[in-house]
Amino acid sequence: MRSVRALSMKGLALAIVCALGIALARPEAGAAATQMLARVYPESKDYMEQVVQQIRLLDLDIATVKAGTYVEIVTTPEEVRFLETELGLDVEVLIPDLAAHREKQFGAGRIAFGPYYTYQEMIDALDMIHAAYPDITTPKINIGGTWEDRILWAMKVSDDPTYEDPDEPELLFDGVHHAREPIGCSICIYTIEHLVENYGINPEITEIVDTREVWFVPVVNPDGYVYNETYSSGMWRKNRRDNGGGIYGVDLNRNYGYMWGYDNIGSSPTPSSETYRGPAPFSEPETQAMRDLMESHEFTFCQDYHSYGDLCLYPWGYDYIYTPDHDIYVELADSLTRVNNYDPGTPWELLYLVNGGSIDYEYGEQTTKPKIFGFSNEVGSAFWQPDTNTILGQFQENLGANLFMMRVAGSVDVHYNGHLIDDTVGGNANMRIDPGEVADLIVKVRNSGMAEANNVEGTITEWDPYLEVIEGTSSFGDIPPIGTGNNASDPFVIQIAHATPVPYALPIAIEITASGGHAWTDTFEVWVVTTGYADDMEAGVGDWTHEAITQGFNDEWHLSTERNHTPAGSYSWKCGDTGTGPYSNFDDAGLMTPPFGLDPNSTLTMWHWVEAETSEAYPGRAYDGGIVEITVDGGVNWVEVEPEGGYPYTSRGTTGPFPVGTPLYSGAYDWSEAVFDLSDYMGAVRLRFRFGSDQGVVREGWHIDDVEVSAPQIATVELAPDVTIVPRGGVLSYTATVTNLTTQMQSFYARTLVQLPGGGTRYLLGPVPVTLQPSEVLVVPVSHNVPMIAPLGEYGYTAQIGTPPNNLIDDDTFLFTVVEE
Repeated sequence: MRSVRALSMKGLALAIVCALGIALARPEAGAAATQMLARVYPESKDYMEQVVQQIRLLDLDIATVKAGTYVEIVTTPEEVRFLETELGLDVEVLIPDLAAHREKQFGAGRIAFGPYYTYQEMIDALDMIHAAYPDITTPKINIGGTWEDRILWAMKVSDDPTYEDPDEPELLFDGVHHAREPIGCSICIYTIEHLVENYGINPEITEIVDTREVWFVPVVNPDGYVYNETYSSGMWRKNRRDNGGGIYGVDLNRNYGYMWGYDNIGSSPTPSSETYRGPAPFSEPETQAMRDLMESHEFTFCQDYHSYGDLCLYPWGYDYIYTPDHDIYVELADSLTRVNNYDPGTPWELLYLVNGGSIDYEYGEQTTKPKIFGFSNEVGSAFWQPDTNTILGQFQENLGANLFMMRVAGSVDVHYNGHLIDDTVGGNANMRIDPGEVADLIVKVRNSGMAEANNVEGTITEWDPYLEVIEGTSSFGDIPPIGTGNNASDPFVIQIAHATPVPYALPIAIEITASGGHAWTDTFEVWVVTTGYADDMEAGVGDWTHEAITQGFNDEWHLSTERNHTPAGSYSWKCGDTGTGPYSNFDDAGLMTPPFGLDPNSTLTMWHWVEAETSEAYPGRAYDGGIVEITVDGGVNWVEVEPEGGYPYTSRGTTGPFPVGTPLYSGAYDWSEAVFDLSDYMGAVRLRFRFGSDQGVVREGWHIDDVEVSAPQIATVELAPDVTIVPRGGVLSYTATVTNLTTQMQSFYARTLVQLPGGGTRYLLGPVPVTLQPSEVLVVPVSHNVPMIAPLGEYGYTAQIGTPPNNLIDDDTFLFTVVEE
């Protein structure tokens, strides 16, 4: 059933304030009330945050949140009636009787866990693993007890498991803080099995086990976990503290000490609540055991497994703020989610506020223990899924993320991360390499590991006939953990031949080494390009490329005949379906120009047509839209560029690819010109037109046409011949006038050439360097002797300024005729 009533947020808030005195007490296990699984839909995605907050105020049991779409709750018929009739919310019941549903899945009577491990099966699995692999595992370790005298068991996997090696990085994986989330136990056991079974066989696994100490606590909440073996719905969440009055349980993931009880939204002071934080921080023996384990070790990472929602969560959870290491978290989460395709973000971004949570404690407490980069993966689409293949699939999608953590914990991982050209000394100072130039090659590198990379050095190798490496070794110094560095103080030096074609990509291989015997090899390309770019799309795809930027998102760029701006033209690039069809949910599509050169004070102009989803409740905010980006380092890093007058909207940042507050184009308007000042950028660049969408409402999309990048002319050259008929053996004379059109000093090259009567070209002067002061006019008389053997006929005489032949600022030509003496 679904109600179709909708209540405005103002009315909803008023109704809840009036209803706060109504007790919606949740039933204890065994009570008569039927537990259900239901979805609550907001009036629109604009009101999603308010709906989540109001559900928290009512202290309802949130299972997961699909950002911008719905809230999934474990509820009762009474609560559903209240939400529908009193608050006018749209509620869909997914499972009307969770106990009956679970019995249908797993069988009636005492509840078996099917393909999940029970508490005892977990203990037996640890014992069997150690018996089979005693040299690389510890016996199960008792790290603490529970209210009902059960034990939190741990296991360490390492090449010398009984020795605490201070030089080996430590990691911690755990599961089942919440009793109804058994997938965490399964992933821990399966990960242990993968390590031990592949040790000595798979080189990567062997290196991990030999150089890491990897800890596992498969079940943090044994009492609640065992309780679900007899409680037919399997929905018990908390531990089994006796709170008195027949009320049991503390939410262990609200009982950690960091920011415990920060407010009553991120946790509850009410013992009957599913998010009851307990009477004091670390009041529970289970969280005390986890605290003591973390304080007695130096864990680099901790991964707490929960379910469900396919999310990768990181701090902060307690308030709407980011940690000081937010950039590091974003990068790590990006690497983790490239493996499992989960949505990364903080709890408040993707779910709701959480205080007293494990990941905030792991990162935030840095006095009694080292800083731990804590993550919480919300796995799957349900608490209980009886299909073995589904569970194995969930393990596989998280195995890669677990192995990534193990690789980078305490290690170094240095790779190429872009490059820049400095041709100030050996070229024309346009920050790109042109034919015939010598230039410094500055390479950027990134250390994705959690340890400092010391004495980083690089060697580049040439294998292209147009490229000569003059200085091929360089020092980068020390690179910090999750940090970047470059060799600007000791650059590589390269030269390219005068005959290098344009455009052209020069391939370069780089070997990077660091202390400790580390070595990495990467390849990249240095572009030799022409200046400026223009395309009206009428010649077809050309050198444009496009791709999905974020894994799991869509790319819908294509040449379209539906809309066009070019006079008498037919085509534009469109992100969206063919014709007037709408774009899809979850687009993150990049349309890239080919490489081209930027001269000083360049400007991008483009025409575009937009129809994308904006927010009705939040003026100036949008859910979908497009941005323009530029790269100056070969496409490794992209930066958003701002149009004149600014973008009209900022992103609401729900489930789309753009973070909250990203300026973007959205809304609906006809063809419009946009102008971008590119004067902050130089060198060889590319532009990217990027369109992103979240889940929900879709429109027609974004059309791009008539793109042009050009720079104002900085200088002119004019030729004035003295005569235009010259006899053999005579003198050709003329005056060249070169004018600086700007108020800044300009430096470039000049050369002259003649076109012969029978075809062909002969170069006469240059290229020679020219430097003009602001607004300077240079007048140069020039004369050439005409050889006695010069062919008779008409000649063309040309002067060029810029970096000829490929990047011209200006040129001028006059005709003259050679006759008999």
